[in-house]
Amino acid sequence: MDLKNVEGCLPCSRDKKVFISKDTPDYFNLPISVLHEINDPFELNIKNIEFKSFQVKFFEEGVISVVLRLILKDYPIEELHQVRNTTITTAGKDYSIEELMLEYFYKIHKQIKPHIDDSVYIFDPFEFEKYTAFCIYDNIENIQEFLDLNNKYFAALLIGENPDLKLHISQVKKTLEKSFSFLNNEFYIFNLHRCLLIDPNKDYEETLLLIEQANYQLLELRTLDRFLDFQLDKAEDDIRKIFFRKRMFKGGLKRKLGYLLRLRYDMIFIWENLKNTAKIIGDFFLAQIYNHLSNLFSLEKWEVSIRSRLNILDDIYSTAKSDKFELILIILELLIVLLFIADIILLLGGFF
Repeated sequence: MDLKNVEGCLPCSRDKKVFISKDTPDYFNLPISVLHEINDPFELNIKNIEFKSFQVKFFEEGVISVVLRLILKDYPIEELHQVRNTTITTAGKDYSIEELMLEYFYKIHKQIKPHIDDSVYIFDPFEFEKYTAFCIYDNIENIQEFLDLNNKYFAALLIGENPDLKLHISQVKKTLEKSFSFLNNEFYIFNLHRCLLIDPNKDYEETLLLIEQANYQLLELRTLDRFLDFQLDKAEDDIRKIFFRKRMFKGGLKRKLGYLLRLRYDMIFIWENLKNTAKIIGDFFLAQIYNHLSNLFSLEKWEVSIRSRLNILDDIYSTAKSDKFELILIILELLIVLLFIADIILLLGGFF
């Protein structure tokens, strides 16, 4: 994605990823992005919920992050799962939260599409990652007592289940067992698609940024894995054309290998960008959270899968090229033998 042209197409500003708390270094080498603020008028159907902000971030790798924030005032804890049913009205039309975010995603993507190079990586339909953060900044005197009182509800909330469902105590403990706290009045707990952050100091912005980064990495890796799946399917067709249907490979093995070399270099640069986050987090607390999110999203397993598929593709086309050359050599040798026999026949014919 050409960010300069995107900035010329939409009112954008450079997204400043600043970390100021928990002794984090004053720099953070995250992927470059630009930020677009959506200032359209929005109305919500619940008085206790207010609209805070609606932002769209654009990344060079072609990722678009849509971030909607709502403020809940005097909202019952036991009804947090109902927030997703909020109706938001704009331009005379009602949307659910997810519908609104998708509506603006497609609308903005259409505007910036001329500035996206999709000549190599084409995906239809799009790949999406969704994540919900429940941030509580009430000053809770006894966090542990508060959690013990609401543990079954929070477990159901994090795994996306109906709170009326009678979860087994083992499932509740498993869901809430890996928590993080920097101060006595803080509590952070994460799941695959949701998290609960309790912090009266509102010092969770850095954590939200890490969550976005982890989802960004998961989306990149999952998309690349899907792309390589598509390439493996094409490789199967190519091999059948060459060896089973006895047809010439129109694409050219040399060109295919060159394409795979370009793909491998793209992968290397993407991996390096993804690894930068883990390398430069200087804060132990944030590093713990990032490592936990990486394990939760199985980022390393996705990377292993991609490397494996890329090696398989290399082997397929390299072997095919080698076999094709061997076949050509055999044919040449047969032609030489035939020419030699023909020469002998001509000599014998002349003799007789």
